[in-house]
Amino acid sequence: MHRKRGRMAKRKSNALRWVIGIVIIAIIIIGAVLIFTPKETGVIKIGFIAPLSGDTAVYGTASRGGAEIAIEEINNAGGINGKKLEVIYEDGKCNGKDSATAANKLISIDNVFVIFGTVCSAETLAIAPIAESNKIILLSAASSAPSITEAGDYIFRTWPSDSLQGKEMAEYVYGKGIKKVAIINMNSDYPVGLANVFKETFVQLGGEVLISEIYEPTAKDFRTQLTKIKAKNPEAIYIIPYTAEAGILVKQIKELGIKAELYGPETFHSQEVINTAGNASEGIVYMMPKFDETEQLTKELLDKYKTKYGKDSPFAVVTANTYDGVYIIAEGLKKGVSSDAVKGYLYTLKDYPGTAGVLTIDQNGDALKDFQFMIIKEGKLQEFS
Repeated sequence: MHRKRGRMAKRKSNALRWVIGIVIIAIIIIGAVLIFTPKETGVIKIGFIAPLSGDTAVYGTASRGGAEIAIEEINNAGGINGKKLEVIYEDGKCNGKDSATAANKLISIDNVFVIFGTVCSAETLAIAPIAESNKIILLSAASSAPSITEAGDYIFRTWPSDSLQGKEMAEYVYGKGIKKVAIINMNSDYPVGLANVFKETFVQLGGEVLISEIYEPTAKDFRTQLTKIKAKNPEAIYIIPYTAEAGILVKQIKELGIKAELYGPETFHSQEVINTAGNASEGIVYMMPKFDETEQLTKELLDKYKTKYGKDSPFAVVTANTYDGVYIIAEGLKKGVSSDAVKGYLYTLKDYPGTAGVLTIDQNGDALKDFQFMIIKEGKLQEFS
């Protein structure tokens, strides 16, 4: 009898030890999960890459301003389903190397699944394969190189492709009776892509590109290229600069006595061009995505920019495009906090009433927007028809 009771007591003791062991293991597992599982912070991190230093910082500054205003408004209104948006800003410097480095850092260290802001095509094209392979949304505010159309399923932009602008400008110039032109452009993705589209269309129409000259991004003296152009005696010159060199280039054209009509893209839409070139900029005709600064929503945004930073946006259309982009991303995040949820929303975007105009995104992630002609006249940037 005593032996039986002893065996029963031993069994109970073993069972108790077994239960205690299981409980301890469970506590250890739960503790480990709590330690190593990311804590809910109430914050959604997104990345921003744009040129924040160097000659192209004028675009990055304009873009960041639009982003900061939009983020502040969205967070003050309650964020995304109660979560705040937090932006990590990186300097892409308008080149592929720095942009790729910034993208890898944002993805691998900061764990973002959305990157926006890129204004230079070189930035977007360098980031695109990284974003695509990691299924990260990339939304560009101003990149226009035609090759971005095929960059990937997660790559989008709120700025129309140069395949549209280059074609329309070539048709316009040829339609004016001009048959012989010259082209001069910076050696970078955006200017090269635009130059190629213009040239192809102009030649198809029956025109002749007498000479096509390229200069490097750091160039400040264009007299060698311009002397070659002058020798060809073109009726018009299609100039595709990126930043501050636009005014210098135009000034040197006039100094060399070149009489050709001057045409260009949206990079001429800057008071800085007029400040640098002076009277030499008079009469330049350029194209840009349709943009009306007098529209109520647009005017309100630009007034907010001036109030916040104490000066006008250096490139209003880029500010507006980025501002719209942040709100579009926010709407996508409301569908679900993942890259696929945002992607799904972007592909359905149609007739979005933004501050930069009405926006539709097509099946390639490209923005469908109209263009307008502008002219520098009497020292002002004016719409031209």
